[in-house]
Amino acid sequence: MAILLMDGMDCYADTTEFQEAGWQRNSNNSAFSTTAGKNGGGAISMGSGGSELTWRRAFAYENGYSTEDSPSETFILQAWVKSTNISVGGNKIWARFLSGIDEIADLELFTDGSMEVTYWNNTTPVATGKSATGLFVVDTWYFLEFSITLASTTSATDGSFDFKLDGTTIWSGSSLPLAFNTSTVHRPDSILLGSAGMSNMIWDDVIIMDGTGSDINTSSMTGARYIDTMNVASDGGTVDWTRNTGTNDWEMVDDTANANDGDTTYVSSNTVAEEGRYNLETPSNTDDDVHAVQIKARLRKDDAGARTVRAVMNVAAGTEEVTFDEIGPTTEYQWYSMGVRETNDTGGTAWDASELTNIEIGVEIVS
Repeated sequence: MAILLMDGMDCYADTTEFQEAGWQRNSNNSAFSTTAGKNGGGAISMGSGGSELTWRRAFAYENGYSTEDSPSETFILQAWVKSTNISVGGNKIWARFLSGIDEIADLELFTDGSMEVTYWNNTTPVATGKSATGLFVVDTWYFLEFSITLASTTSATDGSFDFKLDGTTIWSGSSLPLAFNTSTVHRPDSILLGSAGMSNMIWDDVIIMDGTGSDINTSSMTGARYIDTMNVASDGGTVDWTRNTGTNDWEMVDDTANANDGDTTYVSSNTVAEEGRYNLETPSNTDDDVHAVQIKARLRKDDAGARTVRAVMNVAAGTEEVTFDEIGPTTEYQWYSMGVRETNDTGGTAWDASELTNIEIGVEIVS
């Protein structure tokens, strides 16, 4: 699988920062929490009022996909989810794959703890039938996996879906005309997450993958995983950027979710090819497998002139430097997902948690 989106939500200070990072808020009856997550960090928190589909996040087109690509593809949503009350106002949409404004597949949760998948045949919704009741109970974290595979042609019926909670299949379907209208593919380009109309629904550690790539390809369902947010902990081998105060560069950029201090402490550069690289703190659990590493940075530029930057990552114990796509920051601070690395070197070596303290991450001026 190739990762199209991964967000542990632990770096944002508030709802505004969460939206600046690319999440679109569709209902005022939702918020971002810095403490409601599975392990006490950031999470989406939403209630039953207004729309049951409250947060939208694009993932496909921004990663280079288009409707000209092969339509026979798999898309997978993974996340941790919990509700403190499913007894009121429910029986609504829980998650939805979208192509523009067109629905592709829905996951629904009901107040009796049952669930259902609906997919679209052309523009007609087809409900697949409710699961057994009592499978989803309050105050319990579940690892959700929802996979859809598109049909291969407009006349084919080889599409499918699979839905699991904590590794157990709740519902699956095959031989479907999934994600086609009469003439063209409806490839998903965004995900909608919601409350299912419940009084309090929480989402954390959201991951979107597709069926390409060669690194995370053991199966379409990988099983429970989590996102560990690691801050910088020391200066790396190159610190070309200039700190505005203090003794160490890393102390200027080690802001946490509750203390993003803007221009109080920062590093800056206006010179092409200058890098600022940093070492990471130790991960919270060194026993678990590491499937991917993502760089996130909070950046701004000083004026309206053009400026591009990119993330850099030194891997393989510093013997290889990886560069990521260029971005153009705005004049206001914003969180950017700078790039994802699924292996520890260009040869395809899997990550090991102990190796995370041997890499350096940073930002380089491109133009």
